[in-house]
This record gives sequence, structure tokens and C-alpha cells, in this order.
Amino acid sequence: MTALVGPNLGVNYGWALGEDGWKPGMDLNLKLLDAMLQLAVKDKDLGTPPGSPAEGDRYIIPAGATGAWAGQTNKVAVRIEGTWEFYSPTEGWFAWVQDENLFYTFDGAAWVTSINSAQPYDVHITFNGVPDSSLVLARVPVPRTTVFPAGLTGSYAKSEVAATASTTFAILKNGASIGSIVWGAGATVATFTFTTEQTFAAGDLLKVVAPAVIDVSLADIGITLVGTR
Repeated sequence: MTALVGPNLGVNYGWALGEDGWKPGMDLNLKLLDAMLQLAVKDKDLGTPPGSPAEGDRYIIPAGATGAWAGQTNKVAVRIEGTWEFYSPTEGWFAWVQDENLFYTFDGAAWVTSINSAQPYDVHITFNGVPDSSLVLARVPVPRTTVFPAGLTGSYAKSEVAATASTTFAILKNGASIGSIVWGAGATVATFTFTTEQTFAAGDLLKVVAPAVIDVSLADIGITLVGTR
């Protein structure tokens, strides 16, 4: 009899006891389970199939892919016996993306970053009184890969005493400027200039440095820089 097909993974089942001809369907089952259980893909943004894939390599195919992957958007491509086989995800599938070290979830239309894959990592900085000129308020060797978003969304910088004139503190990564914290004249709440997302690898050094010409009024500073890891 023709095998039945499971509604979730599409596994074949239901052959009659002793029935011949079940081997092709069972081979498909085993390949499917080998490919999809503990799903971890090498990449999800590679639009061209790699030139020398290893047996078992898996990829999530992005829109606009070419070659053997053309027209397979969002599917999981698996290298099996020298050819690419494709599996269509259903809503709720999880995949670990190895080149990003992040979990992604298929939401029924696209693969999106899993809410549980990125954990918060906050850098807290405090300084009592008026900082000296060019004082290093923070020197933080980042212990694990951490991403700070463009604009430093969710971050805060406040002072107990307002600045008299506009005052800018530098944010540096390994000694190079990547942004700034600006207190406007008369302000106790600062704004951030942080044009692009910044990824710190383990061991990269994050510094916050006071300006060479300090405002003599700005005092009692608290800063929280919000990132994810």
C-alpha cells in the first residue's frame, strides 16, 4: 500500500506488515531525520552554493540565491551523496547558525533571530564629582562577543548636575573612536552618537574618555551601555 505521510516532518509510515517496496520511503525518512534533527547550519546569508561542500553541510537559503539553490528561498539545503537536497521549514523550526553563533526561528515567512539567542550584556559606569580632563571613566576588556546596536538603542547616560556647555565624551574600541556621549548645555540627560552597530570580540577593549576641555559643572555621572551577547 502507499505509505502515509506525517503532517509535521513529512516522515513516511503505514506500510502493511511484510510489504515489499518500503526501502525508498524509509531511506527518505532516515535522510530527513539525519538532516533536520539538532539542526545547525553553516550560514544563512550565502547566496551562491559553496564550491567544495562537505558531506552533510547544511545551509539556510536566502532570497535571490543562484545556481543549484535558485528558487529555494528559506529552505534548508543539505549536501547528501554529492548533491543538494532541500527541506521546507514549517513555522516554529529552530536552527543554530554557526557563523553567527545565534539561534534563528522560522516564523512561517522568514528566518528571524530567536528571542532567546541574544542575551543582554550591559556595561555600567559611574563617576562621582567632576571628572578631570581626558579622564578614562571606563576601561572594560569585553569577556565574550558582544554587539552594541547603532544609536546605542536602550542605553542611558545621566548626571546629577547639569553641564554648563555642551560636553562630549568619547567611546573607543581598541583605541579607535566609534561614538560619543553628549551632554547638551543645561542637560542632565545625554544623547549618543553611534553610527553603526559595533561587534566586540572577546578581549576587545571598550573605553569611555572625558574630553580634553572638561565642563566644570557636569558632575556625578552614571552611564549604562546596552549590548547583547
